[in-house]
Amino acid sequence: MAQPLEDVRPSRSLTTLVLAGALVLLVVVSASVFWRVTRPCGAGAGDPEEAVTGVLAALQDDDERGVCQRVSSDYRIPEDQVVVLRERVGAAGGVAEVTVAEVDEQQMGSLHVVVATAPDGRLVGRFQTIPGQRGAVVVRATTSAVTW
Repeated sequence: MAQPLEDVRPSRSLTTLVLAGALVLLVVVSASVFWRVTRPCGAGAGDPEEAVTGVLAALQDDDERGVCQRVSSDYRIPEDQVVVLRERVGAAGGVAEVTVAEVDEQQMGSLHVVVATAPDGRLVGRFQTIPGQRGAVVVRATTSAVTW
């Protein structure tokens, strides 16, 4: 007499699948966090506006590593400018309240000029950025209203 065929494939429980998915997600998130923390100074961040927003957020949080990652490796924002930028960002209500916009008519070749303003229109800072292979970096910052 013929025996019926049995399904011999191993079955995976829903719990095993959920745990495996959670483990994969944990590895991906950990790798992303590790890259952000260990990336070298001058690595860049997205577009010119994102680089400036990142610099302002890092200055507000007193995060030297965050500043160095978004500023060109051969440039350091002068300390007097850092103090003024922190004060102006604080007076504006934080980075979330600051408007950051690229000034197209002042673009000089590959240098992009980005202006940060408070909600009331007062100047927070002016920045020159340059896009690189890994994103834009700030190459000059000033709290003066001068145009480059």
